[in-house]
Amino acid sequence: MVREGICTVAWWKIFKLMSQSIPPNTAHQISLEDAIDLTSRYRDNRVSILDTEVDSDVLPLNETFNKEVVLSLLDDSHSEAMRIYFGMTEDLKIHAVLVAVDSDGNDLLPSETNPGYKILEDGFRCPVDCPPSSALNT
Repeated sequence: MVREGICTVAWWKIFKLMSQSIPPNTAHQISLEDAIDLTSRYRDNRVSILDTEVDSDVLPLNETFNKEVVLSLLDDSHSEAMRIYFGMTEDLKIHAVLVAVDSDGNDLLPSETNPGYKILEDGFRCPVDCPPSSALNT
């Protein structure tokens, strides 16, 4: 779930020097268990993160997801909308958690009977992976 390691860090530094475009071919998909952990942690800590002692990177400015992955989330005959939950990693950083929603407003979550449903997270979170300047982020 969290991108770590020397190779990944080096790749991102090179990537940022070469381009400000969206990194290709990132699945962003997480398990239901990871989504439950993230959203539960967020609910349990959402008031305390407003404490001034907390790291300023707890709240992202934005998150970016690849188009193909978001479209694949919604590419199901039962999917009518997308819902964005907020989750929190173990280091208390807030992340978007995306799920498809049916016409009755129910989350379409992966299960034994519907293993093809997806949950997305692990977007490109700014700060760190920030987009080029625009009227919405400067």
